[in-house]
Amino acid sequence: MTEKALAERPKPRMKRWAPKGRSGCLTCRARKIKCDETKPHCNRCKKGNFVCKGYQSQEQWPAKQQEMFIEAKIMCASPILHPHFNSSVHVQDIFYLAPRIPTAVSRMFERDTQSLIKFQVGRKTYLQSFLGYLPQTSGYDEILDSAVHCVAEAYREIYGALTSGNEVPNRQNSLALYTRAIRFLQKGLEDPVRSKSAEVLCATELLTYYECLGSNGTQASIQHVNGTIQLIKHRGPENFTSDFEKALIAPQVPYLVTLSLFNNTPIFLNTDAWLETCKSFIIPSDRSGDRSEMGVLHSVASVIVLAAMADATQLLKEQLDIPPSEFEQRQQHLLNELDKGYEAFIEMEHWLRMHPARHVEIVTVLTKECSFCNDYEYCRRWLDLVINSWLAFALISRVRVALNSEHKQRNEVEAQRRAAQALAAHQSRKQTTAWRLQGFIVEPVCKSILDTKTEWVAQAESEGVASIEVHAGWIGRFGLKM
Repeated sequence: MTEKALAERPKPRMKRWAPKGRSGCLTCRARKIKCDETKPHCNRCKKGNFVCKGYQSQEQWPAKQQEMFIEAKIMCASPILHPHFNSSVHVQDIFYLAPRIPTAVSRMFERDTQSLIKFQVGRKTYLQSFLGYLPQTSGYDEILDSAVHCVAEAYREIYGALTSGNEVPNRQNSLALYTRAIRFLQKGLEDPVRSKSAEVLCATELLTYYECLGSNGTQASIQHVNGTIQLIKHRGPENFTSDFEKALIAPQVPYLVTLSLFNNTPIFLNTDAWLETCKSFIIPSDRSGDRSEMGVLHSVASVIVLAAMADATQLLKEQLDIPPSEFEQRQQHLLNELDKGYEAFIEMEHWLRMHPARHVEIVTVLTKECSFCNDYEYCRRWLDLVINSWLAFALISRVRVALNSEHKQRNEVEAQRRAAQALAAHQSRKQTTAWRLQGFIVEPVCKSILDTKTEWVAQAESEGVASIEVHAGWIGRFGLKM
């Protein structure tokens, strides 16, 4: 055939490119049409007024093993996993789905302590604090891998329900995986060496977060969190040296502070070793998270003040039963601790001086958008801590009055001023879920100080420490335990 004939020969028709049907959304695959694979909802379904049911997990299984896995879902309660388990695909799904799915605690909030604690644990920042370490830590430990698989499957179930319009996801698969993960975790906890590993702690926190993805897991969430706290104590401050380990403990500190307040008891973090460990969490580039400098310093100061407040309550209960010399020694020690906490909160004033809006009335700083800088989350967090600091100053001043400090009349005036200041700033803020969380603490504490003004002005003008009846009448107003 000549060169001219070859050139004139009709060229074979090129098949137009289109995504493969196997990787399309579930709706397009059921209709047996090509999917444009737009995520989270494909445009093909939108144009045809169909409900896009989302995409199947991209995990690849050999044909025979895939068949076994599908049969296992039907025949048994516990899923059968590939012997050479690799959790990378589950980590990828968590990364993709976590920003797109609200936790149950962000959809509803009740004014009770359990909901408050569940909200703190269910924050996305709780998971985000250590999520970035999962790609390099998963795939090597069956305890951690099983917890990762459980959370990833829960995300897939919730995402599938959201995209298909169902209010309640079918959690059968993730519950089976959850049961399996608990079995692995229990074995790890029984081992004296493995129980101190970062993987066991991470698995415990992941299973805590799994409970927060559901709407009915409040008590289970708290049980997991309490287990996490026991693991942290078990490891000791000397075993939180790597960045991964610090990322695991950092989100627990706000919960511990809340626990100390509402139980009116000191927490184990109130030692020099633990407080130094907490300060080592700080990441200079973190402006608003659990490892930001202002957040960590605030937590450290709160631990000191709340421990002194709890010990002051105990001292006032025992004032008639202990020798005067012992009472005076403990009294002076607590006043010194309050001074230490006060100085720690004074350091927070550093952030007031740095903020672009420092010359503007505090209650106008944050509405829908921050007009003073481009970092809304930083401003929101900044104002949270400013209000909490004012609240701490009010508590410190009131406890000083109770302990018969040298300038207790001035202390009571300061307690009233700071409480009114914090309450006014809080009530002027935008009403969000985070606002309700802060209000659960700020409103009752501030109002308890303002509503007991008459009794405590009289106490400030009298001699001696406060009676336990007067003290209990104050702290009982915001639900503190004696």
